[in-house]
Amino acid sequence: MNISSVILKVNPEYLDSIIQDIDGINGVEVAMSESGIIIATIEAIDSSEEISIFKQLQEIKGVFSVNVHCSYFEDETEKLLSAEEISRLIEESDSKDISYKGNPDFWIEK
Repeated sequence: MNISSVILKVNPEYLDSIIQDIDGINGVEVAMSESGIIIATIEAIDSSEEISIFKQLQEIKGVFSVNVHCSYFEDETEKLLSAEEISRLIEESDSKDISYKGNPDFWIEK
C-alpha cells in the first residue's frame, strides 16, 4: 500500500467542481481546501496505481499543478532484493547470461 499527500494549486473559480472531480477518483480524499490550494491524500496498491491517480489529478480542469508532499511505500520495499540475494543470483548465473552495460574506462586509472 502506498500513501501520499499531494498539494494541488488550482484556479479558485473552479474550486468546488475540482473537489467534486477529486471525490470521484477512487483512492483520493480531500483533506483541506483554501483559496486556490487543495491538500489531498492518495491511497494506492502500488506505484503504478499512484502514478495513474496523480495523472488523473493533473488532468482536472482548473488544476494548475499537483505536487507530492510526502510518500510512504509500505510493500514496495519488500520487493527489493537484498545484497545477499543479488550476490547469490550473480554467483549462480552463467556468465554468458549476464549482460554488461558499464564502461570499463571509468574504472581504469589513466
